[in-house]
Order: sequence, then C-alpha cells, then structure tokens
Amino acid sequence: MARFLKFLGRLCSNIPVAVAVFVLLLTLIIAFSASIVFPEGPWMMVAKPFIPPGVDMNHPLGTDMLGRDLAAGIFHGSRVSLLIGTTSTLSAVVVGLIVGSLAGYYGGLIDNILSRVIDLFQTIPPFVFAVVFVSIFEPSIFVIVIAIALISWPTIARLSRGEFISLRDREFVQASVAIGMSPLRIIATQILPNSLSPIIVTASVTVAYAILIESALAFLGLGDPNVMSWGSMIGAGRDMLRNATYMTAVPGIAIVLVVLSLTIVGEGLNDALNPRNKGRST
Repeated sequence: MARFLKFLGRLCSNIPVAVAVFVLLLTLIIAFSASIVFPEGPWMMVAKPFIPPGVDMNHPLGTDMLGRDLAAGIFHGSRVSLLIGTTSTLSAVVVGLIVGSLAGYYGGLIDNILSRVIDLFQTIPPFVFAVVFVSIFEPSIFVIVIAIALISWPTIARLSRGEFISLRDREFVQASVAIGMSPLRIIATQILPNSLSPIIVTASVTVAYAILIESALAFLGLGDPNVMSWGSMIGAGRDMLRNATYMTAVPGIAIVLVVLSLTIVGEGLNDALNPRNKGRST
C-alpha cells in the first residue's frame, strides 16, 4: 500500500496529470450514476426538440431533434464508450501479450512465423479494416469490440516481443532456466512482470484510440443502433450540423476531454513508471 501511495503521489505531482485523473474519475462517476440520475434512459422524449444548452435548466445540455435529453445521452453514453474502449483494449492486450511473449522468448522459427502474422495485420489500414469488418457483420457492441481489438493487438504484440527479447538473456532469467523452471512459468513469473510498464502505458493510450474508432464508426452509421454512445450521438447529429451544432459539439467535447485525459495519463504513467525517461526528456 505504501508503494502504491508513493506511486500515486509521483503520478499526480504533475498538475496536468492530476487534472486528467480527475476528469477520468468524474467520467467513471458519471457512467456508474447514469441509471440513478437518468432512470428513464437516454431514449425518452422529455421536452420539445432543439432546445439549446443553457436555455432550460431541467435540460442543461439541451435536447436533440426528437426532444431527448442530451445530458441523459452523455451519462448513459459514457458507459458504452468506456465499455468499448476498455474491453477492446483488454482483448488486444491479452492477444498481444500471448503472441509477443511467445515470439520474443522462443525466437527462431516461432518468432519468424508470429512476426510475419504481426506484419500482415500492420500492413492493413486500421480504420479501413474496422469499417470492412463491421460492415460484413451486423453492427453491435461485440462486433465493434472485436474489430478494434483486431487492429490494436499488433502494437501490443510488437512492444511485448521487444521487451521479452531484451529480458530473456538476463541473469535472473538464466538462473530460472538453470533451476529447471518451465518456459511458461518463466514467462509468467519472471519476464512478464518486468515488462509490464511500457505495456500499461500503451494500453492507456489504446483505450483513447478505441473510443475514437468507435466514434468514427458511429459517425458513418456503423455503430450499434440499440445503444447510446458518444459516437452514436455525434452520428445522430451529423445531419444537423448547421442548424443544431451543439448536438455534435456536446458529445464531441466529452470525447475530446476523455481522450486527451487518457493521453496525458499515459504520459504521466510513463514518467512515473520510468523515471529515467523523464530525466532524459528534460
């Protein structure tokens, strides 16, 4: 606990990082309290259409073309956007770690085969792949998560492969081999814990990337029509950009704040987990 508090203090000693952490915590509170604050859900028509933000205090963020409360959409949409971002990132991290660790630890033929698979996925334009994948299947949260995970795991795999290559010949790994540890045990207990820092940093940025991809897909009409997300709110307001700009601006600002906060926290994690890099950058 003392080490965690020390790490947290080092992380939040940077004011921009502390503000970004506050924004992310506030977003989590909004997501978890959505059903309490807006029990009627985001689809209920509660007032007349096209109320601008700040005009009606009962609906401080305004209403859309159907009279739905944009604040309810922001609250409930945060759940879906965060769910897609975190779930797709966790899936990408799991696949990337498995592929990267096997390639980096064993080397040789296994490394060549897995590296070519990584190269194959990285040659495909990520967003184009996501659009094609979601278009082939019926758009849903599950399909969108799979699509984002498929375009995100190669980066994690290549990073973890490099970390494993740099650590597999270290003395503590060779000592584990000498005492008869199995390769899987060495990977899980010796190398992996020592290679997690850059992977954690990359994962935080990948969450932001996933939220942006989901928003772009929803803007193109490829979001899940059964749920409300920030991306689907932007997609619904794209035909009203001239007459009701706030319909896209409100969820757009929410996305910018969360994505920017995740990026800043990622940089803060990099400095906190790797103090030497901070010293070099300065």
